[in-house]
Amino acid sequence: MKNIKSKVVAVAAPAIMALAAATPAKAGILLMGDNGWEVTFGGSSNTFYMYSSSEEAPTGTRSGSLVSESGEDISRLTVGLLPGVFGMSVKAPSTGGLDMMANLTLYPSTQNTARTWNGSANLNLRESYFKVSGDFGSLLVGRTLNTFGTKAIVSDMGLFGIGAQYIADTTLGRIGYGYTYANFGAQIKWTAPSTGPVNFSISIEDPGKIVGQSTY
Repeated sequence: MKNIKSKVVAVAAPAIMALAAATPAKAGILLMGDNGWEVTFGGSSNTFYMYSSSEEAPTGTRSGSLVSESGEDISRLTVGLLPGVFGMSVKAPSTGGLDMMANLTLYPSTQNTARTWNGSANLNLRESYFKVSGDFGSLLVGRTLNTFGTKAIVSDMGLFGIGAQYIADTTLGRIGYGYTYANFGAQIKWTAPSTGPVNFSISIEDPGKIVGQSTY
């Protein structure tokens, strides 16, 4: 069996890093505030030029889409593992010891899908939720990163990097090794009040089918 050999060359062009932040959905610029109401916008944009060369993957192997399996030499302009981001949040005045906010975040890609000239860029609605916080902790209702596996993905050293070509969306974003990708989904999540080093959340989430490959 021959090995999969791949080389990837990426040149970062953080083209217009508008309001860039380490956690784009959580940071931004206060646009206006009045009588305790706050409206905040934030976002970032990135584009990479990338060239990759690989051999065709042997039958029965799986690369997790971290490298190209086609045996092609490919050049593309594309986003990294994290696509672009544009988010808006609205925070209400504190009432009765409760803090309430709503968040809407869009994650656009720059490249066309499927490597076609007339393909369209992908716009991913990853977050849309309402959250109320108080002495009891916080209660979130809506769509955001699922609870299981969240710590692994947000701690991944490759989060701000670039990987192999992918035909649809982000690169190196198919997270094929080491842990299950958390993904985004509808949920009701309670997070307990912070008690030093111990923190935990419990959530009820919209179910999803786990698809596996059994050819090897």
